[in-house]
Amino acid sequence: MTAAVLFVSMLSIAVSCMALGLAIASVVLTKAKWNRWFIMFQSCLVFTMVAGFMLTLSAADPVFGSVLRYLQHVTMGVAVVLLPIISSFIVGKPWSSKGRLAFYPFGIIYVIGGFTPYLEIIQTAVFVTVLVYSVTVLWVNLGKIEDHRTRTFILTLNIVVVSLIPTAIVLFLLPGSEQIGFPVYVLAFSALLLVYFYNRFSAMSRDGEKKQPDLSQFKVTERETEVITCICNGMTNKEIAKKLNISVNTVNNHVANIFEKLNINSRVDLLRMMNGGLWS
Repeated sequence: MTAAVLFVSMLSIAVSCMALGLAIASVVLTKAKWNRWFIMFQSCLVFTMVAGFMLTLSAADPVFGSVLRYLQHVTMGVAVVLLPIISSFIVGKPWSSKGRLAFYPFGIIYVIGGFTPYLEIIQTAVFVTVLVYSVTVLWVNLGKIEDHRTRTFILTLNIVVVSLIPTAIVLFLLPGSEQIGFPVYVLAFSALLLVYFYNRFSAMSRDGEKKQPDLSQFKVTERETEVITCICNGMTNKEIAKKLNISVNTVNNHVANIFEKLNINSRVDLLRMMNGGLWS
């Protein structure tokens, strides 16, 4: 391991651990359920980095090394599944429990590709496909979000991810490139999360505890209030319909009426206004 690779790897592990710590603190302080997905994703990155560092730094026992590499592939397979789920949470449009199952095959294929040399190209394709999908979800919904802090975070995240797509391709196609490529990728993503959580805690410190707005002044009905509560709990329209025993079309109409009454265009802005849910 060269000095440059050693330095980048150590820095990447340190920054990713700090981002993980802030994500955990965010869950403890705000009780926001969506951050738990970030914790899982960031934990995958931290474990993969530490495991790779251990394998590169020392001549591990062959059996131990094989087990560690297997766990690396499985962990990154989990991260591949979590990435599109997280992107949907960021824009306030979470997938239902059944909908999340659609991403599981991507993770399985990724893991299989790691153990089968001639399937490495498929592994790369799966990773890039999930990455592009996640970026597309963020871009499509960016124009509907009015809150400037949220827009800035999503825009920055998009720029970072797009710029790292070539790195991701090189990482999986060139032998040995993972020694420097993957640490750089993890470092960039973790640094972005670190800045986000830092700004979030700074805003909490400046603004103090915010009160939820009085919805009665916006002439929000009791049923619409129930829908808002469900949205703040991260539920999809289909899940809201099932809980309230109404049709999905009725839920869609309620959501449209809520947006019109509150003069907003997206769930993210609703969550920010309510000081709850994904962006609490």
